[in-house]
Amino acid sequence: MLRPSSALVLKVLAAGIVLGWGWCGSFGSVLPRADRQWQDRLQQVQQRLAEGRLAEAIPLLDQMLRQGPDTYILWDVQNNLYMPVWRAARLIVESLPPEGQQQFEAFSASAAQRALHQAACEGDREQFRRIFVQYPVSRFGAEAALVLAANAWDRADWTQLAVWSQRVLTNPRSTSRQRAQALLWLVWAHAYRGQMDQARQAAEKLLSLPEAQQLVVGGRSLKGIGSWDQLADRLGLPPKAFCWQQAKEPAGATQSSPSPGAWTMWRGEPGRNGSMAWSGTFGQRQWHLPILEVQKWFGPPLPYPLEIPCRLPVWQPIFWKNLVLIRFPMRLIAVDLNTGRRLWQYPPEGDPVLQQIGQQFHMKISLEGPPLDAPPSPLLALIRQRLYDDQLYGRMSVHDFRLFLLEDLHLPEPTVYSVPDPQAGRPTSYQYRPPESNRLVALDLRREGKLLWSIGGPLGEQEPALEGVFFLDVPLVVEDTLYVLAERRQEILLVALSPQTGQLLWSLPIAMIDEGQAVFRDVRRRLSGASIAYHDGVLVCPTGASSIVAVDLCSRSILWAHQYTPAISQLALTWLAMGGPGGIIAPFNPMIHPTLNISLDFSLEFCPMVADSRLVMAPSDSEELFCLELATGRVFWRQKIAKLRYLGGIAEQVILAVHNQAVSAWDLASGKPVWDEPMRRFPEGYLLAGRGFRHGRRYYLPVARGPRAALLALDIPTGRWEATMPLPPKTRSGTMAAWNDLLLCYSEAGLEAFGPPSQKP
Repeated sequence: MLRPSSALVLKVLAAGIVLGWGWCGSFGSVLPRADRQWQDRLQQVQQRLAEGRLAEAIPLLDQMLRQGPDTYILWDVQNNLYMPVWRAARLIVESLPPEGQQQFEAFSASAAQRALHQAACEGDREQFRRIFVQYPVSRFGAEAALVLAANAWDRADWTQLAVWSQRVLTNPRSTSRQRAQALLWLVWAHAYRGQMDQARQAAEKLLSLPEAQQLVVGGRSLKGIGSWDQLADRLGLPPKAFCWQQAKEPAGATQSSPSPGAWTMWRGEPGRNGSMAWSGTFGQRQWHLPILEVQKWFGPPLPYPLEIPCRLPVWQPIFWKNLVLIRFPMRLIAVDLNTGRRLWQYPPEGDPVLQQIGQQFHMKISLEGPPLDAPPSPLLALIRQRLYDDQLYGRMSVHDFRLFLLEDLHLPEPTVYSVPDPQAGRPTSYQYRPPESNRLVALDLRREGKLLWSIGGPLGEQEPALEGVFFLDVPLVVEDTLYVLAERRQEILLVALSPQTGQLLWSLPIAMIDEGQAVFRDVRRRLSGASIAYHDGVLVCPTGASSIVAVDLCSRSILWAHQYTPAISQLALTWLAMGGPGGIIAPFNPMIHPTLNISLDFSLEFCPMVADSRLVMAPSDSEELFCLELATGRVFWRQKIAKLRYLGGIAEQVILAVHNQAVSAWDLASGKPVWDEPMRRFPEGYLLAGRGFRHGRRYYLPVARGPRAALLALDIPTGRWEATMPLPPKTRSGTMAAWNDLLLCYSEAGLEAFGPPSQKP
């Protein structure tokens, strides 16, 4: 298990900041920099290789490969790309010609053989990981990867099994025996995950190798096996229709893949580019679930779509079996998809955060609503924040039957409220300070949301090692492990958790931030969150503080870190203009502020997307859309993009960007505009009303104009508006989601479902 950073590492990180290792814009650099020694050594290696002095460069590369994960070098000055010293050395070794790789393997053979023998005797998985890192493009690194693949098989970790097998196959120095064994593992990995086309392709490659005849499975040789059907029969796999649920799994295995017919995480899949299933017609209104608390506190919804133009509801749907899960401002609701009936809610007794605010400000929390002359209050501000701004509050994820969400989510910054005091005859000021930690909880979906475990908070609760942390998003589920970013005392950690108990499995420090950037002080970071993406063994971790860090799950180490120049936070300016943190706050209302004209044209999302081994991001603290190579962090291209609200998705190599009154499209390979018109405006003067969803190459976009609401259908590759589907009268447009024949719309009016007449209860 990877241990948290030592005190020495923290001193090194702190020393880097004190010595001024780099500052960017108005924010401090969050990434540690390498000292001059390693930067000079990198230059020496590059110079000797350029001069053809390979024998002199190899010992220096060997020293760099033995460095720990906490020492960085600046790899690409122009694009602010940093990576650990060992990672830079590995890239150099991998780029050597075959004779150079052979020479490096010969130089390290003796030490590698001793390390393999010692790791085998001690059964030390972490030592095998180090061998894989320190001896790239060698048969010794391939052997370590094979051992780690076998360990993943024993743990029924099919993702790790596939990743380690691929590491063997992409190693140019791996032997034919090693490649045959890796292909056999890969057949199993794909099969247990239901990826039968990939399993068949791996099997064909395996059977083409003479060494396949020498493999033994379950005491039986593969000799004489010449076809996929024969191999599937020998391995015990159904040759025709195989899915992971039907497989006979090893002892102790857990079914960790999402069940069929589920949408269990933000954007649907780990790469954050999921496609929703929908029939394409919404039919009649099936049911309507109002947000009673909002109507009682704010009055009936206004006759126009949103109180502020283009303010988007934050609902991010979760579908599980016959349930849709949604967090209304005061509670989580589990709704029957067929009938719209509330099945259960959490917490049953009401949100403790709202109760705490009521006690602190001596306000009675009641669902009966406030008096007509009620003054502005933090309670009203928090409800409004949860409706429109708080991405963290709206997000959830599911593993098997466990639902994960964040609690103790307050207003993001110390705020002063001015409340009339009839007895004193003058307003009384109250100061509200949010806590510096929050909690991650797991609920049992089979038992009406029963609490399974809770971690975090001031004391850590059921995991003391996580006391005082602030979780930056809900966990991403990869096989049988939860991955989430957490912040504590200016340090950002990647945390791996057990989904069954919430126990800390391991953690990795990835960044340090300035005190002023703390998540409970920075309104943008607090509301945007930081969603992890995953693809091909790499976790992409946005810090929300002008940097992105990629982590290799196999070695549990940082691959690279990219730092970009932050833009002026339009969110912070708008928040202050509305009387937000740091001033006298009041829920914005055009009737109260008739002269204040605010149009929201900034992104509140900080969600990376992965397609074709490319990482695409448009961070909420940047004015650029950029594309990086997932494996190395190399910048393919960057484009300045104005007034972006969110990225709709990627279809057929085209990135869709959504703006307030238009959409734009960018080529994944080149970053150039795809359509003839750089900005394709919405038809009929519509304005953006919520987040839409992708269905294959189509994107469905909710829009509104006055009392009229509609759903636009856009063909992403061509930019053609294929349909304008008016919503029924009196329907409030908002964030849309679809599931099979149902279309769901979430707005301040509540949750509405539309579907064919046959589904109407």
